[in-house]
Amino acid sequence: MLKELHIKNFLSHKKTELKFSPGVNIIVGESDSGKSVIIRALRWVVFNRPSGDSIRSTWGGDTSVDLVLDGGRVKRVKSKKDNMYVLGDNVELKAIRTDVPEEVGKLINMSSLNLQTQFESHFLLSRTAGERAQYFNSIAHLDKIDIGLRNIAKWIRGAQVIVTSEQDSLLRLEGELQEYKDINIIEGKIQKLERFIDDETLKENGIENLEKLIKKTKSVSKEIMGFRAVVKGESYLKSVVNYSQKYNKLEAEKNELEWLVLEIDVVEEDISFHERVLKGEETVKKLKILNTKIHEKVKEELLFENTIKYIEMLISEDGKSEKKLLDMEERFHKNVGEVCPLCGNKIK
Repeated sequence: MLKELHIKNFLSHKKTELKFSPGVNIIVGESDSGKSVIIRALRWVVFNRPSGDSIRSTWGGDTSVDLVLDGGRVKRVKSKKDNMYVLGDNVELKAIRTDVPEEVGKLINMSSLNLQTQFESHFLLSRTAGERAQYFNSIAHLDKIDIGLRNIAKWIRGAQVIVTSEQDSLLRLEGELQEYKDINIIEGKIQKLERFIDDETLKENGIENLEKLIKKTKSVSKEIMGFRAVVKGESYLKSVVNYSQKYNKLEAEKNELEWLVLEIDVVEEDISFHERVLKGEETVKKLKILNTKIHEKVKEELLFENTIKYIEMLISEDGKSEKKLLDMEERFHKNVGEVCPLCGNKIK
């Protein structure tokens, strides 16, 4: 059941809100006050017609019709960018052409009988007996049987057309088959001809192979003649090889001797150097002894210098002590006087 209706920017309705009571509701108003537009707004939501922008008002903004039903809420929205249904608060469904989304149709559950206009004829009274029967058949779903029977008859007619066409094709093919009644005899002759062609092909291939073999034999003969000249020069080649091997051996021995001479020169230079080193060994020993004596003298001089410095320090300290003693004695005589306060004798 429809409980509330909210219309916005739909034809003459800028913003209209209607709340319905259970039972029969009557909308009263003057002519051209927008009563029929309310029905058009309901039909726009239920049937998604019309699909253009003719229902949009001139005030601007989005056009929307919102239905509050017992089972939920459906909102139809159309703007420059959007053309859709909204179920509940946020489930958006596209409105494509004049199709109504299945979820919307189930929720609204209205048909053309629920939305009659004032200019329409009375329900079923002005219709023919066949139209009334068709309507009741649709209510009882008997129309589906009629549709099924029509589809079956259509399929049977199509099948009959196919059978007739296939029969005609069969007759045509049988006629064409008579033209090829001697095909088996022709096929046997073709097979014999193919075997004859195969035999001829084998013979031709054999001839080509023989020609190739002859050419190869001639080529091998030429190579053999060349090898004979090589065999004649084989003994000379062996002597050349032996001479080359001896030459290589002598060359290797020569290289070894040259390296040995170089090593001997290096060893002689080392011997000469070591002889010079041995000659200077005595001088080095003497220098070491002299160096040791110099170090001992240096140590003695350092010890002597340190002793002198220590004596000078003691002398300096002794002078400081004597001066200190005189100062203390002067202070004593100054404070005590010339008579000892303990024994009474004169202090010297």
